[in-house]
This record gives sequence, C-alpha cells and structure tokens, in this order.
Amino acid sequence: MRRSRTSIHLATLCLGLPLALAACTGISYTVNLQPNIAKLESDLKVGVSTEQDVIAALGQPSGKGRLFVPIAPEPREVLSYYFEVGQVDASDKSAKTERTLLYVWFERGAYEGYMWMTSKITGSFY
Repeated sequence: MRRSRTSIHLATLCLGLPLALAACTGISYTVNLQPNIAKLESDLKVGVSTEQDVIAALGQPSGKGRLFVPIAPEPREVLSYYFEVGQVDASDKSAKTERTLLYVWFERGAYEGYMWMTSKITGSFY
C-alpha cells in the first residue's frame, strides 16, 4: 500500500510541476513558416510564372481555392499562406501575436499578382 501511494505522489509531482511552471512562465508558439514575400518580386514574373514556380519560391501554401481580388471582376485561382507567431503569458494575462496572410493569384494558370497583410496584436485575453 505504501509503495502505491508513493507512486501516485511521484506521478502527481512529475506531471503537475511542468504544468505549474508553464502557467507562470508563458508559452511561445509558431504556426507555419513565414513566406519570404520579397521572392514574389525577385523570383517570379507576372504573366509567365506558374503555380509550381510560386510553390518553389514560397513553399507549400496553407490553402488553395478561388478569391475575388481587387483588380478583377471575376474570382481568380489563389494560393494562400498563413503565418503566426505569439506568446501567451498566464502570469499577467496577456497575449502578443503577429500574423501574416498572403494571397497569390493566377489568371489562366499564370501568376498575376499578390496581396499580403500583417499585424501585431497586443492585448489581454481575459
């Protein structure tokens, strides 16, 4: 019986201590790789580059579909890229994040343009 209680106490300590430390120190996270937006200007040519050329330059997209873009009256084929990095700190109930969204669109299979947005958000999650 004594050995069983000791095992339970040891297991509780081994599992509880890391959780308690994480709650006090905060957690950092990264979602996806940040696309190198400069490669859109340096490596790709409008009207010439293909979807495969874009993927070779930027990596695998987060999504693929169709999107209305500001320059066209009809939807375009699009690759989307999403990147996020952040820190959540439970000790002061704060969160800091930075997100980047990139949309690369094509007309009849040829690279036509892109639009990207980024933001830094600082605030409280309570």
